[in-house]
Amino acid sequence: MDLTRSQLYGSSKNTTKVIPVNGKDRSIIIDTKRTLLCIIDMQNFFLHPARQPSPVGRDVVPATIKMINAFRKNSITVAWVNWGLDEIDLLTMPSAFLRGFGSTPDTTFGSDMGIINGTEWGRLLMRHQFNSQPWGPLYALQVEGVEQGTDLYFNKNRLSGLSGGLLKPMTPLRLYIQENDITTVFFGGVNTDQCVFGAMIDAYFLATQGLDVIMVDDISATTSPNYATEMVVFNIGGDGWTANSTAIMSALG
Repeated sequence: MDLTRSQLYGSSKNTTKVIPVNGKDRSIIIDTKRTLLCIIDMQNFFLHPARQPSPVGRDVVPATIKMINAFRKNSITVAWVNWGLDEIDLLTMPSAFLRGFGSTPDTTFGSDMGIINGTEWGRLLMRHQFNSQPWGPLYALQVEGVEQGTDLYFNKNRLSGLSGGLLKPMTPLRLYIQENDITTVFFGGVNTDQCVFGAMIDAYFLATQGLDVIMVDDISATTSPNYATEMVVFNIGGDGWTANSTAIMSALG
């Protein structure tokens, strides 16, 4: 399946790659100039063992690091898409979101998480707080990439990063995608069935271009029951593609 949209944008042999995928198509053709890798919510709040005892998110970090480096090597932009709220976001946050992240106003978005194991965690999923930083080795990797210009960092205030509520309908990530003619997006991160799935569905349905989406299965994780991931794989298999990082990296070279 050719995803390059070459009739509209043109294409170059130097920037086209054939990528193996799961399912009936077996492979897709991408143009690396119009491709993006989105890493979703790999933050301390979701991964740090002091707060999240389950290792499933941390377990995909080694593969995520390899994937990021492979995309950088091929001049494909890496987008870190993380919860990063400001005061306006708190005023416009739907009640359902507030409930989902805490049972009371003292435990949901913007609340002070206090000191955990000697570290000040800051306000819950607000910008520039320890709890909202990428976890462990990912933080240094993100800082390095942004400094070198291979990576971009996008704050979000809703699940996907492509829709931002009544006062912020045009999000930074969505604007970047539109202004740079991005047509193909690979996704990984946590949680597979929540923010990763939300981002993929928004990319497929809402983004102006109607993006081609690929879920990278071994850099995506969730603490939800297995059937939640099965639902995502089933639906993205129809709305896009799923693939494995090892096969992708081998094809990129």
